[in-house]
Amino acid sequence: MTKIISSMNMKGGVGKTTLIKYLSILSVQHGKKTLVIDLCQNSDVSTQFQYNREDFVYTVKNWMTNECTFEQVVQHDKETGVDFIPSNRYVDKIEEYVREEYFDTKLALKDKIDSIPVNYDYIFIDTHPSETNLMIVLPLGTSDLVLIPSKLNYSSVVGMERTIQMVEKAQKSGLNIKYGVVPMAVDAFKMGPELDDFKTFLNEQGITPFPIVKYTVMFDKLSFRGEELSSDKNRYSLQVMETFENVYERMEEML
Repeated sequence: MTKIISSMNMKGGVGKTTLIKYLSILSVQHGKKTLVIDLCQNSDVSTQFQYNREDFVYTVKNWMTNECTFEQVVQHDKETGVDFIPSNRYVDKIEEYVREEYFDTKLALKDKIDSIPVNYDYIFIDTHPSETNLMIVLPLGTSDLVLIPSKLNYSSVVGMERTIQMVEKAQKSGLNIKYGVVPMAVDAFKMGPELDDFKTFLNEQGITPFPIVKYTVMFDKLSFRGEELSSDKNRYSLQVMETFENVYERMEEML
């Protein structure tokens, strides 16, 4: 049975796509058939796959508005084995279509995913960083698990809190969604006190955080394929990949 995982935070720049990137690569390495759906207007998924978002004939907007088939929109990255549906600057036009065509707008993406003619084990969704936009509601209507990445700074934590509130509101409305918080880009040597405070803050709310994802400046330069982090030449990079493995294992436990 397909499991759907969304990466979500109302604050941009917290590592949503980075988290999706490595979890999807790891899922393929673990033998899972994997799809990534990009719902972000920045098109970071295709960009980090090293594609130009303007080169795609069809994108998620065309697929969601029934202007193309799944077979026409889906892309396959041979290097990683990950399938993905790209986005571009027109992604926000999905909102207008969904409001016109659906009485219950939160089910629009679920209907499209249910119609996919491929049996995926995992579908990852990179989301739109806005709580006032319908694009953030669409993933909630179909997700089994929402991962909330957060850096250890005030604005990221505020975005995390707002995201938790939205997910819990969706839970109260009857949606069966689990969620977890993933501390991102943590320098364990320099940020020990901040990490302890962060964990205490979450524990006070009854939330057990996921294992931390360590920080490396290499993340800012990597392709989606992540060959650099898989290199045996960089011991620290391998340690960073191990932290993503830990997150992946916790994700599978929750699912």
